[in-house]
Amino acid sequence: MTKFWRFSFHEIGYYDLPATIDYILNITGKEKLHFIGHSQGTTTFFVMVAEKPEYNNKINIMVGLAPSVLLSHIREPTIRVIAPAYKYLQSLAESLGIYEIIPKYLLSNEIMQHISTTLCEEQSITRVLCSNALVAMSGYTPDQLEPSATAMIASTGPAGASIYQASHFAQLVVTGKFARYDWGAKENKERYNSSIASEYNFNNMACPIALFYGEADIMATIEDVVLLANRLPSLVGHTWTFCGPKTEADT
Repeated sequence: MTKFWRFSFHEIGYYDLPATIDYILNITGKEKLHFIGHSQGTTTFFVMVAEKPEYNNKINIMVGLAPSVLLSHIREPTIRVIAPAYKYLQSLAESLGIYEIIPKYLLSNEIMQHISTTLCEEQSITRVLCSNALVAMSGYTPDQLEPSATAMIASTGPAGASIYQASHFAQLVVTGKFARYDWGAKENKERYNSSIASEYNFNNMACPIALFYGEADIMATIEDVVLLANRLPSLVGHTWTFCGPKTEADT
C-alpha cells in the first residue's frame, strides 16, 4: 500500500497521460488531438511534453485553463502558511501511515452525492455556504458561480490524492521552480537517473499552447501565468477574464 501511493503529479504526466493519449489516437485512428486541461491537468501536460517531447507531435493545440505550473505568487492563505512546512507535514503523515488525502472510505461518491443534494441544491437554505466554500478556495467571486452548478461541483470534489502530489505542489510554491519532485539524492537517482530533481525543460514544450485564467484566481495568479507564458516557445496567446460582479449584459 505504501509503495502504491508513492507518486506525485510527475508520474501522472510521465505515464498516465501519454497512455491515455495513445489509447484515444489508437481507437479513433487520428494522428493528433486537441487537449484541454484545467489546474493539475495543465501541470501533468507540461510534465509530459517536457519529459517526452515526441508527444508535441500528437497535439493540435493545448488549451490550459488556470495553468498551475509556476506557483510562487499563489495567494491562497492556507497554502501560503503550510507550504514551507511541507517536508515536515509529509514526514508526519508517513509516520502515521497516511499516504492518501481524503480516502474513498471517508468521502465516497455516494457520500458526496448525498452532501451535495442535501446542502448544495439551488433550493437549499444552506446553498450559500456551499457557494462560499467553493469560491473561497479559488478567489472570492460569488457572482460568477451559477447557483444551479453548485451541487454538481460539490458532488465531484474534493477527490482523493497521494500526499506526494500535495508535497510536489508545495515544492513549486516554495522554490518558484517547475521541477521534478525531490525525493532525496538516492531515490532521485533511482527515478530520474540523477541525484538532483532538475527543472523541467520549457524548450521541449513545443506544441501550440493557449492559456486562460481569471484575474481573481488566488491559485493560478496572473503573475505566475504571465511568467509561464513568457517561457513557452510556442505560445499562441494567453487571456485573462474579468471577474467582477455580473451586469445585465452578462445575463
